Amino acid sequence: MTTMPPILTQPAHVGRSGEMLNLGGFQLFVDTLNYDPAIITALRQQSYESNEFRLVKKWLQPTDRVIEGGTAIGVISMAAASIVGAPHVMTFDANPAIVADAQANFANNGLSGIQARAGILKNRQHIEANNPAVDFFISREFWRSRLSQGEDHADIVAKISVSVFCLEDEIARHNANVIICDIEGGEVDLFDGADLSAIRLIIVETHDWLTGLPAVDALVRRLVFAGFTIDVRDSGNNVAVFRRVA
Repeated sequence: MTTMPPILTQPAHVGRSGEMLNLGGFQLFVDTLNYDPAIITALRQQSYESNEFRLVKKWLQPTDRVIEGGTAIGVISMAAASIVGAPHVMTFDANPAIVADAQANFANNGLSGIQARAGILKNRQHIEANNPAVDFFISREFWRSRLSQGEDHADIVAKISVSVFCLEDEIARHNANVIICDIEGGEVDLFDGADLSAIRLIIVETHDWLTGLPAVDALVRRLVFAGFTIDVRDSGNNVAVFRRVA
């Protein structure tokens, strides 16, 4: 596949064509030239990440410290920051251009204290020695960008090399007790063998159309065996809530 530049090439909103939308009380820049029409429609209709947004608002506590995998344009990061405070949110996304868009949104909403990093999270068991970077595939629909292009890869427009961060190291560094995860199938490996002893709550979107249902079933079993209870009342539409019960 020919390597192409990411769809989003500007580090901020200056000089870009688009509009500002209010979503969940946050002002967001929407690049109407470069964002996929499905994403623009979801943002305009207030349906973008609506399930995750609701769960974050319900389950986070003011004393929590949050690590998020899959920043996108920063909606869920900001929802978490509105509860726990911006410095207590650390977020990761593999697409550096979309991280720049998220950071601009953070600044526009007075939440520039959110710590945003360009790179992916892997747990210690899945990090290859002496390999600090991996390939990442950029989709026209940024929410579908992923570690593997997959069999149906007509949407993929670029392959880039991204940094790898160790999940356990970041949990310790940030003193995190909550993980929010939407990483297009990468959740299967992220939680496979991870040390989650410091974590009380996980909100994760699963992607069985990429990983297969058996992999999602195995993910659920791993987290239950690790001491989490799946909240059947709030889990659904491919988003699951796992929590430790005292």
